[in-house]
Amino acid sequence: MSNPIQRGEDLPRRLFQRSPQPKDNTRIVYQVRGGSLTSPDHALSTGQWWRNRPEAYWYVHLGGNRESFSCGLRSEEPSLRFRATVRYSWAVTDPVAAVGENMNDIAAECRDFLTELMESATELHSPEAPDRAERDLRWKVQDGLRMVRRCVEISGVSVSLDHPAEIDAEMKRMATGSVRIRAANVELEYWEEVLKSKDRARILAALATAEPQVAQVLERAWAKDDEKAQRELDNLLQMMREGLGGRGDQQAVFDLYLEHQRTMLGPAVEKPEPGERRRITRGRTLRELPQGDGEG
Repeated sequence: MSNPIQRGEDLPRRLFQRSPQPKDNTRIVYQVRGGSLTSPDHALSTGQWWRNRPEAYWYVHLGGNRESFSCGLRSEEPSLRFRATVRYSWAVTDPVAAVGENMNDIAAECRDFLTELMESATELHSPEAPDRAERDLRWKVQDGLRMVRRCVEISGVSVSLDHPAEIDAEMKRMATGSVRIRAANVELEYWEEVLKSKDRARILAALATAEPQVAQVLERAWAKDDEKAQRELDNLLQMMREGLGGRGDQQAVFDLYLEHQRTMLGPAVEKPEPGERRRITRGRTLRELPQGDGEG
């Protein structure tokens, strides 16, 4: 309910007037001569009406109202606010005071009251600790009844807190980074095992699938002598450790290795056209791979 206080119709200026009848779960508040307010628990009799001469009246709903809202609550870091979801009930307990206080939007006043009350607890907590702040809130707002302007009762308050949006975004970023680190570590473990295996066929097959030109470099090295091939394997593995261990990606390591080979050997290692390295699939053999012009 947006507003439980509804002003009645204008009263005619005549001596005898039929009194408005209270509706279900409502009280009528009258403004009588002199501006004072009164709310008898029954309709005014003709005599009472004549004596009091009401100038205006209001229907005030007394039933409970369930509300919910979301808001930001201060943390100990002024620029970061917890995200809160709040549910509560409220009811008018003093209809005369509610009319006298001119409470046109009681739900909004309850929100303001609860927000101020909750922030007195959350502003003491780190934005990274919504659970601790929520425990304090339960003690702060859920223990008994609260009164707004001495005429509206708040009860049944429940609150749930979440990290500030900025913290939530940072946590997601960190989680994504952790996944990437784990993936890089898995890749590094794989290449450690393959490149240390001393199994020439396995090494060349794995490299041909991942980056055919690197496989060509190693095949040419083995064609010269095993010692040269081992040095190239050691160089590649060291680059893998530095690249993947630094959260890089596998392709970046291969590109760096090939660039190093081009610097050392010139045209012996050709720079591939865009997309060329991906033309080689797992099902092809090294004999089918395009060969360089020079010797490694």
